[in-house]
Order: sequence, then structure tokens, then C-alpha cells
Amino acid sequence: MLGGIPWQVYFQRVLSASSATYAQVLSFLAAFGCLVMAVPSVLIGAIGASTDWNQTSYGAVAPKDRDQADMILPIVLQHLCPPFVSFFGLGAVSAAVMSSADSSILSASSMFARNIYQMAFRQSPRDIVKRVDEMKTMRERPTRPMKMQNSCTTSVYATEYSPPTSV
Repeated sequence: MLGGIPWQVYFQRVLSASSATYAQVLSFLAAFGCLVMAVPSVLIGAIGASTDWNQTSYGAVAPKDRDQADMILPIVLQHLCPPFVSFFGLGAVSAAVMSSADSSILSASSMFARNIYQMAFRQSPRDIVKRVDEMKTMRERPTRPMKMQNSCTTSVYATEYSPPTSV
């Protein structure tokens, strides 16, 4: 719950927000949405914990005693719901898992295509010339030593950097 695949869509929405204010509002709405979306899971867990499993087709021993507490959703759907509800419920869970996995794969491949493939291999000639010119300008620019104090109060020497001027 504190990270991983389910939060992928949240990060995509926040990072693609048109402004910082919109991203902040979206974050507050997402926090409220997470609280609301946690209610069904809590209810299903409570139903599974309080059910008298002797009166169901599951058997006399509760899922908690069989070390199957992590499988409570499919067990509740299969043994406490009508077959059509069980069918659609398990189908919805399967669709959610596939959608989350698909979103993660799509996001990772998009980041790879943009950050590695496009930047390293598929640059336009104009971008390559611009970077070479910037590197030449930085190499030719004279630097002067400058004394700095770091957090440990020891003196360090560095060169003063001035950013390249736009052409």
C-alpha cells in the first residue's frame, strides 16, 4: 500500500499535471479516493473473519486457520456469493491486475524510449550540433579559481561556472 504498481497511475497523473496547483489538488483528491477505495477491502476482510465457515461449502476450518487469509477475497466470492457475482467479481480482479501490469510495462517502455533511445540514438542533427557547440563553448571559456567553504568548514577550491549563452 505504500508504493509499487498501484501507485503508477498516480505518479503519471501528478507528473503530467499542467500546473503545480493542479498537481497538489490532485494529490489531495487521490488521498481522499484512497480512503474511500479502502472501505470495500476492509468490509470483505471483516466478512471473511466473522463468517461461520461451518455453514458454507468451504468446510469447518476457517481460512485464517488454514493459512489462507491472503486468499480471503476469492474465498468469500466463491463460497458466500451467488455464482454470477463470483464470476464478475473474479473477472474484475483479474482485469485490475492485468491493467496495472500493463500500465507499468507501458510506463517503463515510454521512459526507456524517451530517456535512453531517443536521447542517445535518435537525436536530430540539430540537437547533436547544439550539444557539440555547447561543449566547445564550455571548454573554451576561461575559468578562475574560487575559494568556497563547505559544511565541514574546510576550504575547497572550485572553478566558477558560467552557463553558456544561447546562440
